[in-house]
Amino acid sequence: MGEKDSKEVTSDEVKKIAALSKMNIEGSELEQLTQDFNQILDFVKQINEVNTKDIEPLKHVLNLENVTRPDEPVKSFDRSEVEKLTPNFSAGYFVVPQVIDAES
Repeated sequence: MGEKDSKEVTSDEVKKIAALSKMNIEGSELEQLTQDFNQILDFVKQINEVNTKDIEPLKHVLNLENVTRPDEPVKSFDRSEVEKLTPNFSAGYFVVPQVIDAES
């Protein structure tokens, strides 16, 4: 790792990031955020130092596998059967009470 990796974030850089985020950060809040940024960067540097060469990427925290079945077409409901299941069916559609005011 080079010298660039050990560089700390300055309060001016945090101010610039805050300005890009449309945030106004000053005083003790700026100092605290600068410290927080540097702690995060130190943690990332520490993680990057871990040797993961022979470790396979984790797909899921549990050993779960998706159970699938072949996608086979099956007979659908007959329209007359569907019409019997609902109290209000018109022109091939389910009719439901209006829930949104039309003027909104």
